[in-house]
Amino acid sequence: MALKLFKLAIDATADITTTVNPEISQYFYEFDEEDVENDVLTIPAASFVDDTGAAATELATVTTDNGYHRLFINGVLQQFGLYTADEDEVTVNIGAGVTISENAPITLIVVNFDPESDSDIAVTT
Repeated sequence: MALKLFKLAIDATADITTTVNPEISQYFYEFDEEDVENDVLTIPAASFVDDTGAAATELATVTTDNGYHRLFINGVLQQFGLYTADEDEVTVNIGAGVTISENAPITLIVVNFDPESDSDIAVTT
């Protein structure tokens, strides 16, 4: 009989269900020139309102490796490197000579995920 490679015969099936469970916080502010100093716009958390119109006391923060935030000025998404956001404030480097219209809407969106996964794996040998 000739040599033959014998292999283990395995049959496996997996049923995996994942739910991402996003938690979305949105904050709204109307631009005020008084909040600009040295070409930096600093918006305190208390200057924002939430989706219900209630004044914010602090801003949601991004969960490390499991969330993100976006900033829109007058409806335009801003590059991430131009701003920082934490629980106390948002700072935006607007640059020299750049103007923002008074009362232009500024929106901060913070999205965090709380994923859950369930799996059922069956292996037959």
